[in-house]
Amino acid sequence: MSSPTSSNAVASALLHGAAAAGIKIGTDGDGLLLLKPREMPRETWFSFERALAEYQKEIIRIILQENAVRTGATS
Repeated sequence: MSSPTSSNAVASALLHGAAAAGIKIGTDGDGLLLLKPREMPRETWFSFERALAEYQKEIIRIILQENAVRTGATS
């Protein structure tokens, strides 16, 4: 099992890689919402989908933190 710090680093790298590949990622706070680019090969999409699902909790946390900073919201 990986440490929380390394899990967060992997989740952050996945988010950056997905964005570079054109994948749009959002969250409703409970799950991830993914939008695949039309031209993305199926195998690439499935690889991202599996990796994003594995680090879903960390990715949701990162997205919510970034949105809070961007909007000035506090919890």
